[in-house]
Amino acid sequence: MERYFFDISDIVHFISRESHFSGIQRATVMMIDRAAENITDAEVFVSFFDPQKKKYQVVSFSEIGIGILTNAQSLRSLLKIKGKTKVTISPLLRKYSDTPVKLWYHRMRLSFLSRLGNDKFFSRRNTTLQEWKSTQSGFEEKSRRLETLDFNNEARKGDSLVLLDASWTLPQVLGVFCQARERGIHIHSMIHDLIPIVAPEYFTGSSPIEFHNWLIGTSKFTSRYIANSASTANDLAIFLKSYGIEIPIETVPLAQAGLPKSNLADRAALARSNLRNDVYKKLYLGSFVSDEVRSLSRNPFVLCVGTMEVRKNIWKIAQVWDRLRMTPNIQLPKLVFAGRAGWLKQDFDNFMRATGNLYGWVEIAENPSDDELAYLYNNCLFTITASCYEGWGLPIGESLSYGKTAVVSNVSSMPEVGGNLVEYCDPMSIDSIFAACSKLIADPVHRSKLEKSIAATKLRSWDDVATDLRNVLRKNTSGKV
Repeated sequence: MERYFFDISDIVHFISRESHFSGIQRATVMMIDRAAENITDAEVFVSFFDPQKKKYQVVSFSEIGIGILTNAQSLRSLLKIKGKTKVTISPLLRKYSDTPVKLWYHRMRLSFLSRLGNDKFFSRRNTTLQEWKSTQSGFEEKSRRLETLDFNNEARKGDSLVLLDASWTLPQVLGVFCQARERGIHIHSMIHDLIPIVAPEYFTGSSPIEFHNWLIGTSKFTSRYIANSASTANDLAIFLKSYGIEIPIETVPLAQAGLPKSNLADRAALARSNLRNDVYKKLYLGSFVSDEVRSLSRNPFVLCVGTMEVRKNIWKIAQVWDRLRMTPNIQLPKLVFAGRAGWLKQDFDNFMRATGNLYGWVEIAENPSDDELAYLYNNCLFTITASCYEGWGLPIGESLSYGKTAVVSNVSSMPEVGGNLVEYCDPMSIDSIFAACSKLIADPVHRSKLEKSIAATKLRSWDDVATDLRNVLRKNTSGKV
């Protein structure tokens, strides 16, 4: 029987610093989770460099379970990784959210009643003891003992090691991969982009050179490369050819899919409240987000999702909104940036400070949870991804999955994601971005036509990605299936 080891070393490193996934990390866990459920004729494992044991470890995916990998907090608890945790506030405690002392007291009180097994107390408040426990970060996983084994003792010749994440920042694993290749293990390396090499001006310090050297190094152990878009495959082919490296490249495009759901206890409680979430969708979705995020939907808004850094073109986008607010006869929506703070964005920060967030026309939702991001997607007019370069463009596909069109750059991989369902622009031209945004704002009929086209289109799912990935993994080094 075939055996696949999916590396999550970068995921483990990432969740020791952050409370939830973004970008490549989200794509990685979704691919592994869907592949594991769809692969029924082979054994599936995850493997990772354990920072505590200082060893490369492996665990059967069956011990983790479907859905756990896609939730950063659950995975952190299961693997006993210390790190940041974004606390989920139970519906029972939300009225105390603005008073930290009362919040602490009542959380301790409910935790004590929980340990006593006082289910009647919780049932009288339209919830259950188990639902309360599940809102406490990692409760279900804390009691589980996950058995990890040494990779070198478990993996054998003919197995496949699949590298889907961005392990270039983890030098500890490179030696492991080289040794695995020498032992006859097939290694499939996914490349999400070559932006540090083809556009180093968007990065800081020595990271472009480090990425370049890592990519050269992957040729020492990689049996087959997997690119996440035709654009990335082309960039990779040029790179490999320039160094005389001959390794096959397969393309597995990523998904046009929404975000994974969380807050399961809240959802169960709401299900019993008889709320018609098909009718009162905004009320339903708003129950899972912070007051700050929910308040952003008071006014019409356009959404820009992604790490707030120079490559995302946020300064030019803000300049477009400055021009739009001075354009007569236009009903201007607000502009909401949603993402983590990034680098090389001094021009944007200076502009925001000097204008008071463009006199209130710009709002920033920093580091939103998946539920909060889904709420913003559901309630925006459209989204904007006027990025200078992408390997794929997850926010474009996410926007489409929520039925929303977008203003999208006409470069690199982004047209592969947007197809004929979005409005395109030249990211280097403020005039072009302005024209595309103006069209979607001022012409709701055109926007509605695009939304109808989205609704009639079968978008690419993570199950589709998993199927294509499975087909690639079944190919041996001669290229036969």
